[in-house]
Amino acid sequence: MENEIISAKKFKKLKMKYKDNLIENILAPGITIVGGKPRVGKTNLALQIASSLSTKNAQFLNKKCLYTKVIYFSFDTKKEEIQKRLNLIPLETENLYLLHKHKEEEFTFSDLETEIKIQNLQRKKSQEMLIVVDMMQNVKYERKYDINNYQDTYDMIKKYYYLGKKYDCNFILVHHVNKSSSSNDVFDSLNGSIGLRGAAENMLLITENNNNFELHIDSRYFNGSTISLKKDENGFFELNDEETIIVTDDKDLIELIKFVARADERFIEDTATNICVKANLKYTIPRQLFLKLENNEELLHQNNILFSKRRSNGKNLIKIELNEEESEDTTDEN
Repeated sequence: MENEIISAKKFKKLKMKYKDNLIENILAPGITIVGGKPRVGKTNLALQIASSLSTKNAQFLNKKCLYTKVIYFSFDTKKEEIQKRLNLIPLETENLYLLHKHKEEEFTFSDLETEIKIQNLQRKKSQEMLIVVDMMQNVKYERKYDINNYQDTYDMIKKYYYLGKKYDCNFILVHHVNKSSSSNDVFDSLNGSIGLRGAAENMLLITENNNNFELHIDSRYFNGSTISLKKDENGFFELNDEETIIVTDDKDLIELIKFVARADERFIEDTATNICVKANLKYTIPRQLFLKLENNEELLHQNNILFSKRRSNGKNLIKIELNEEESEDTTDEN
């Protein structure tokens, strides 16, 4: 039956199990790569996610979490430090289990499967299970995979996919990024070939600029987004006071919203050509800018962005502004 070709009419009537997101609009089921530069906070982010999911009725960055059994494999951080950090997270973590190995100790993919098999037998029926591997490169395989080779990278991630299917579990694989990337796509900075992105269902990438942090989210199952973050006194992430959540795959819209939010007067009024240059829009033809704004009016309003156009001195001007009054009302409500 699995390899049988059937009609779409029959296929649509098949009974299938649909899984909920582990974290609303942030973490979908399947394989997730968490990436970032060294010391940007990848482990803290992974611990926050693990703690939130393993605590009943908890939230992560104000998003609803699905109560989950979480198994955290720690290879890159001393166990004393892991304990210290967990004690700084004010959550019960009653369904979180840890296995610590020094990064010099060998831990094979076969070892990983053995531990997952044991935990799978001990979990409650129908409960979701998440496996966190921090860091991915500490797991040894039956053969050497070249992370820069597309097929090798794809095959390596697929091993986790088949393990997830076998034991009905999800994975977070913590990974490094390259020191720099000339690409406009932040996810291209992940260490290795694009096979990494091709095989994984979800990507979470932390970037930092002058102590301002952003969590970039890419998934096969919902629109990508970028969340503005800051670190608290313990080095954990929380929403920025002037948080902007932009749910779109359009990189120019993301840049435009950020540009207006950063502007001293919180607006820009100029010709379409000048706006495209000032906001560093790389994929938008100036004559199509206002049409793009109109087609994304609801998204812009969600981010408190208003726009209009007028003619002055023989020029067509577009005004894009942050609705400060609406932003303040939203902040007060929270």
